[in-house]
Amino acid sequence: MTALAHETSLGKNRPSAQGMKITKIKEHVGAEVTGIDLRDDIDDETQQRLNDALVQNVALVIRNQTFEPKDFQKAIARFGELMPDQIGRYVVDGFPMMMVLSNRLKDSKGQPAKVEKNS
Repeated sequence: MTALAHETSLGKNRPSAQGMKITKIKEHVGAEVTGIDLRDDIDDETQQRLNDALVQNVALVIRNQTFEPKDFQKAIARFGELMPDQIGRYVVDGFPMMMVLSNRLKDSKGQPAKVEKNS
């Protein structure tokens, strides 16, 4: 069991040797991670803390990251095997394992898509 597993109260931080802090956002889902740059090499202990935090919290918000596509691919590969998507339309050029996810939808002509609002 890791040190993080012993932290059950909301908002409790535990810095690693590298200054990483993991703070629960909600009791059952979500934690915020600060004090780490996923572009850097990460030691095994820090990687284990990140993996444990993901398992325990379902979702992680990792603050203050600036990525080029190669950096992002390296960072996300730390959490598991990358798999190609079936829809090639949104694949990042030169990075077939990475897609762009956006709330700025485009139609087939490249124009802003009309999103129907249900009342």
